[in-house]
Amino acid sequence: MAHLLWLSLLIPIIIHLVFRRRAKPMEFGTLYFLRLVDRQVMRRHRLKELLLLALRLLLLAAMIGALIKHTLDRAVFGGRSVPTSAAIVLDNTCSMRASLQGGQAFALARAAARSVLEGLGEGSTATLVPFDAPGDSPARPTSFVDELRKDIDGMGCGYGTARLARPLRRTLASLELSTEPRKELYILTDMQKLAWAGDLDGLREAVPDDVPIFLVDVGQDVTGNLAVENVNFGLKVTVRGAVSTLYCEVRNTGPSGLARKLTLFVRDRKVAEQEVTVAAGGRRTVVFTHVFEETGLHHGRVEFDADDFEPDNRRYFTARVREKLPVLVVNGGPSVIPYRDAAFYLKVALDATSRRGERHSPLEAEIVSEGETASRTLGEYGCVILVDVARVEPPWARQLAAYVSGGGGLLIFCGSRVDAASYDVTLGGVGEEAVDLLPAGLTRAVSASAREDPFFRIVDVDVRHPVLRDISAEIAWDTTQVKRFFRTEPADEEGDATHVLLSLGDGPLLLERKVGSGTVMLFTGTCTPEWGNVPLKAYFLPLVHQIVYYMSRARSEAASTPVGMAYGLKLPEARGEALVKFIPPEQKAESPGDEPPLRPVELTVAPGEDKAVFHETLAPGIYHTEAHVAGKTVRGMFAVNVPPRESELERLSTREAEALLDLDNLKVVAGPERLAAVVARERQGLPLWDYLLLVTIMAAVVETFVANVVLKH
Repeated sequence: MAHLLWLSLLIPIIIHLVFRRRAKPMEFGTLYFLRLVDRQVMRRHRLKELLLLALRLLLLAAMIGALIKHTLDRAVFGGRSVPTSAAIVLDNTCSMRASLQGGQAFALARAAARSVLEGLGEGSTATLVPFDAPGDSPARPTSFVDELRKDIDGMGCGYGTARLARPLRRTLASLELSTEPRKELYILTDMQKLAWAGDLDGLREAVPDDVPIFLVDVGQDVTGNLAVENVNFGLKVTVRGAVSTLYCEVRNTGPSGLARKLTLFVRDRKVAEQEVTVAAGGRRTVVFTHVFEETGLHHGRVEFDADDFEPDNRRYFTARVREKLPVLVVNGGPSVIPYRDAAFYLKVALDATSRRGERHSPLEAEIVSEGETASRTLGEYGCVILVDVARVEPPWARQLAAYVSGGGGLLIFCGSRVDAASYDVTLGGVGEEAVDLLPAGLTRAVSASAREDPFFRIVDVDVRHPVLRDISAEIAWDTTQVKRFFRTEPADEEGDATHVLLSLGDGPLLLERKVGSGTVMLFTGTCTPEWGNVPLKAYFLPLVHQIVYYMSRARSEAASTPVGMAYGLKLPEARGEALVKFIPPEQKAESPGDEPPLRPVELTVAPGEDKAVFHETLAPGIYHTEAHVAGKTVRGMFAVNVPPRESELERLSTREAEALLDLDNLKVVAGPERLAAVVARERQGLPLWDYLLLVTIMAAVVETFVANVVLKH
């Protein structure tokens, strides 16, 4: 049919030859001058007719070209029927769950991925690499495009975070495995700036010049979002019947102020709610109070009303509610005379007994001598306190190190019996069998008796530290009198993680150091009036309680695990094999982007191992555990939450993305709805019919003018 249309170009030529003008013979006298004029006129007229013929040929050719829909094929693609290998990098991080005009960002990305597959011709292959795909090995291209389309339809959006660099490298490696003559790479993302962090420089050399990269922006600016970033019980451990304070840190990531209702649920039961207003880009702490009536493990969540980004509207937590918090006190100077006992004043502070003999403290102190420590299991205590203990033997030092690293708290009070050299050897990391626990090395005890002022006084207080911030305002620190204390030197040249809470003019009085998941605090004075009036001051009781709460928190409240991070369940000591079952939270498919329900996972732990590692923390919620060890079943739970950084929804601009990738063959597609047209143009070449239709109209206008105006004159 196209050949017949092109043959129609002969029609104007035939018409031109048949109907061309001929001179009529006329009788006239002298013909010389007329013949001269006739040659000039005919020459001009012939040129005009040739111009008219060319215009008519152009008009007809342009019309035929527009009807046939010719395209200008690109050298890179080689035409429309060439087999293609399409590699798709699909952003499935938590930010893709944002609600946009037109649907969820992830739903738009899936639709764009399907359109890419639908545009592939026979003999083509495709690869799909999600952002959070594990491993670095390349994904092999598959010719089963229909199966890949089904995978995309059933794929859900995750809750975690990931970077673009790794999946992009995997995709480029998969394209190298392809044998198709034409290759294409697609990046479907919401352009969240967080995902673009990382090393993208090395990718420029890995991208071939003949592989086009289509960067498809499926996101939009999120204008209304309140996020719950953290939930904790502060310093106070949770005790049955006592008021527990829950601190909720919330953030407004939008450009304008927002007000939403924040609700507290405990064991899926609504117990409190507040109306919360947060300024644009601001943060605030919302406080709830709750009384737990039962001991054991409890779970709960705080939740905002719905907004544009649903995943960070809620945060889950767990809490271990105790009848009492046990504290192990190792007394290095026991005495039958109560006030001469090294732990007497400390025990009074821990018990917090009223004049009527009523105990108001959630702390339960167990006081033992140095020789009784070997029979105690440290994991049963929220905190261990050493009071004027002369020395710590290496075996017990190793037990203390394991206890602290696992989240325990160790508080050391000095005194006249303390052997500083022995402490440095066993607890300061000096000896071959030593452990490194001390916040600072002990040198020698110094006395203020030789000074003009017979006392050392507190000159610096870190009022921002959690132990001191709630009580410092009511304490007159300048009334503290210290007659004697141990001077210290840093544990290493860099100061490590040591922090000074209280400082005397001549050295620290209270120091802190983080060791593993736990905390060690060193009080360089003593907890008896022998070295000063600290134990006689009214602030001694709240100070001791705040320290114990602070160091016991890690053992009384389970930390939240970010989505996608492995969770390690510590098992009780057992010689045999252990069977551990992890039960994920129940999930309801509220939208097409949700993953299918998670299934329980059973793990077998070999004899001698003390931890079961669970990797499938794929969704936020409360996960339950069942550990069958030595004929006993130990049940527990832990919370999994969306990483707080996923609430950072700031988007990368097109110019910033182009600058980061710095690729000549990068083509940015502003919206998934335009992808099909852009890809079709790149695959098929430049469509000429629009331009040919315009040429047809212009040629028709000029032909009319030449035929009716120019030739008549």
